[in-house]
Amino acid sequence: MKYAPFYTVALYVIKSELNYNILNFVAAVFRSFLTFLVFVLIALSAFNPDGIVSNIFGGIMVVIGFFVSRYVYRVIMKRGILEVASSHLATPDLDNLTPSSSSEIQTPTARELADDFLNGKSLLSKGIINIWGDWNQRNLDINNIIADMEYDSSVQILAIRFDNGNKLTIWSPQIIHVTTTYLKIIKASKVLWEWGNHLAMTYQKNESKITRHTNSKWQMDSLDVDHTKPAVMIKN
Repeated sequence: MKYAPFYTVALYVIKSELNYNILNFVAAVFRSFLTFLVFVLIALSAFNPDGIVSNIFGGIMVVIGFFVSRYVYRVIMKRGILEVASSHLATPDLDNLTPSSSSEIQTPTARELADDFLNGKSLLSKGIINIWGDWNQRNLDINNIIADMEYDSSVQILAIRFDNGNKLTIWSPQIIHVTTTYLKIIKASKVLWEWGNHLAMTYQKNESKITRHTNSKWQMDSLDVDHTKPAVMIKN
């Protein structure tokens, strides 16, 4: 009897939203606790019953540890443990490199990407959506099936429509990587995500900052987005 590799089993187990949320919560609590523990140990090592300065230092370490561990918890709960773990191994600059000729990664222009889809040559047809690292809820984290793709070269806008009514609009898309498992648009000046009953969120990149606007009740957090991430990624 052959057994599936551990990572295959792990991905299958966390496939459901409930299991993934539980995994995120456990990982967030565990890693934030370890972070706080490190600062507490530093504080204890500096403890001296007769030393006022060392005890003040220890107290400061405990306070700093509390805020750092709280930040770790929030990051994992917002971005997910898999995203946080993979970000430590990823280098954003690698996305700007041209794949080798032997690579399975295609690098079409926005026009070629749209034409390939219309001609039935697209490598990717569906997936969950990630916009500058933002992926949680708002129909981003469901399997969106691409129904149509259109590029208007006069205004440099790529529109991707999905069969559930959701829509992605991308301004000035540049450096595109496509495989059978993901579509990655590294750079863009602006992205509009539309979902549900006329709900929308706009992402505008200004140098090293992502500005967002929405007509929904979604509570935005600065940890939702990361300007070093690709502008858009659709992962199967």
